[in-house]
Amino acid sequence: MKRCTFALLAAVLAAATLTLATPAAADQSAAEHFDAGVSLFRDGDYMAAMIEFRKAYELEPNYHVLYNLGQTSKALRQYAEALDAFERYLDEGGQRLSPERRQEGETWIGELKGRVGTVTLLIDVPDAEVTVDDIAVGKTPLAEPLVMSAGRRKIAVTKA
Repeated sequence: MKRCTFALLAAVLAAATLTLATPAAADQSAAEHFDAGVSLFRDGDYMAAMIEFRKAYELEPNYHVLYNLGQTSKALRQYAEALDAFERYLDEGGQRLSPERRQEGETWIGELKGRVGTVTLLIDVPDAEVTVDDIAVGKTPLAEPLVMSAGRRKIAVTKA
């Protein structure tokens, strides 16, 4: 079953490569990073694939890349990041998504919602840095609750 899923995912990633247009130099560089991400994902090097997909999206924001970011985050068990990527994929893809792809994204979102939790922090100290697992997530007051992968997390709030 795992091999079948991986083969299907690799096919989807390869198909997504065809939809990334590259008319300009920045777009060409984005396409190169995207292709490198696909290759690394196929090799099972998900962390390196994530770096390449992020760089591709940074250079040329394209909703197709968000799908790959979601898949890679899920493979890394970074469920909150995967959820965010799939939600943005559906939002940015909008009416351009086929009904099948929209349904697939909604299915992933439904599955991932069971693997994340929401934490609301009420802190009366303004401009304090909030970190989750030693990664900065914002300054107080936070605009919205934190969504994070389920499990044990280290939340810290600091101000000099």
